[in-house]
Amino acid sequence: MIQLLIVDDEIHSAEGVKQAIDWSAMGVDAVFTAYSMAQAQEVMLHEDIHIIITDVEMPRGTGFDLLRWIADSDFNPVVIMLTSYATFDYAKKAIEFQCLDYLLKPVSAAALRDVADRAIAAVLEERRKHVNDQLAQYWNRDERRRVRHFWREIIEQKRFTDSREIMAQAKEQHIIFDERNLYLPILYKIIPSEDGISWESSADELKQRLYAQVFNDEDQVVLVYNDLFMLAIAGYCTDFAAYYEKFRTGSRDFITKASRELNINISVYMGEFADSGAVAVQYVKLLKMDRNNVVERPGIYNSTESTNKIQYERPDIEKWIKDFSDGHYDRTISEIGKYVDEAACERRLNQDILTQLLQDFMQMFYIAVGEHEIQAHLLFEDETSVNLYQQACTSVKDFKRWIRHIIEKAGSFVGMVSDTENVVRHIKRYIKNNLSEELNRNKIAGEACMSPDYVSRVFRQETGVQLTEYITNIRMEEARHLLSATSLPVGEVAYKVGYYNIAYFSRVFRIRNGKTPAEYRTEFNDHAPSQSR
Repeated sequence: MIQLLIVDDEIHSAEGVKQAIDWSAMGVDAVFTAYSMAQAQEVMLHEDIHIIITDVEMPRGTGFDLLRWIADSDFNPVVIMLTSYATFDYAKKAIEFQCLDYLLKPVSAAALRDVADRAIAAVLEERRKHVNDQLAQYWNRDERRRVRHFWREIIEQKRFTDSREIMAQAKEQHIIFDERNLYLPILYKIIPSEDGISWESSADELKQRLYAQVFNDEDQVVLVYNDLFMLAIAGYCTDFAAYYEKFRTGSRDFITKASRELNINISVYMGEFADSGAVAVQYVKLLKMDRNNVVERPGIYNSTESTNKIQYERPDIEKWIKDFSDGHYDRTISEIGKYVDEAACERRLNQDILTQLLQDFMQMFYIAVGEHEIQAHLLFEDETSVNLYQQACTSVKDFKRWIRHIIEKAGSFVGMVSDTENVVRHIKRYIKNNLSEELNRNKIAGEACMSPDYVSRVFRQETGVQLTEYITNIRMEEARHLLSATSLPVGEVAYKVGYYNIAYFSRVFRIRNGKTPAEYRTEFNDHAPSQSR
């Protein structure tokens, strides 16, 4: 569809251009007219105009004023100028605005038809170029997607185990690979932020920056994305040292700007140039380097750097446990934090060392907690504790977060356990609020994260009553209240006080109260004072 706009402050002149030739026969689908710059702007804002024939001399806005507005508004029509004056200044301005032609009034039908043919051809050519550009863009995007998928299968070791097979598969899938190339994998790891804010909102910008700042749109580089990782695979057949240093320098600039401008911290792990069959092996090595970077500091790390095996030296865990048992919780947290920070600074920490340290500490910590009659496995079975524990060996930061969590949580329960009156209040409150549930010492102890023996012993010492006896007494007390104050059926009363067998409830009630639930309700109603009507 092609639409034309004729702009002239002289109505008869505009209509003359409109009627001079058969526009529809030439391929123009709609012709609009405007008699001022303001009217022309209104048409442009509401219609998709492809060709404009405009007069130059108009009051309240010349043809060149209109063209300035069109340029500022990002419209891109083919423009033909009409004027009654053949001046050099007008011709110069027409060239500056890239007008297709410059016609003098009165224009003949033949001249108008000729310039219209060229205008329509220009519109169609621009459309073809736009379509071709889009097709090229789509093809490039699809090609990059196919290459990314190809490399993803390689690094995940799903297919293609050596260089010859990789080249053969690439040829079969029509993916262009230079057999002379060596490949450099570079892993970019996003370090999770302290405040837990996700970087996903900046993901697209981060990827664009990485490609532009580090690789300068190099065709030989493909980016493979995965969760918190961005893996760049660069392939070249010469100048390996120069390219390595170029990407190292670019990566340093990239992580500096990402931190300063996006508040995103990044660690970079650089492999080495090798054949395509070694990329997957290097990728695994880079991932291991990241796992062992428990300090999680931004920086560039090279796979060729010396990686001496770190020997685990067990610290004085007994002292930490004694501080905890003595109630010095802050000191315990501080001493453990100080130890891991110093070990990290001295490069004596990696993920394996953190794991061994955690295992040794937790073994003794659970014993210490158990001595306070606390069941540690129940204390830390909540979702938050499970998640923190699973992440504890990921980094020094996560390790310290887990230590603080368990010491503070266990410490609060140790304090509660030592206050036997508070323990009994807690037990009584739980029983009262859960009468309809199954109640026994194991469940009650589990809710308080204490050992069953301790709960029974403390309750008996403080109240002089066995726990099971107290539960039955409270249930009977509530049953009497419901029978006397409500009209609930006996079966529902039994359910509300934790008895799911009506016969058993009735038997226990009769033993405790000397009459059945129905007899108790009848007798209570008979003795209740009558209400005045």
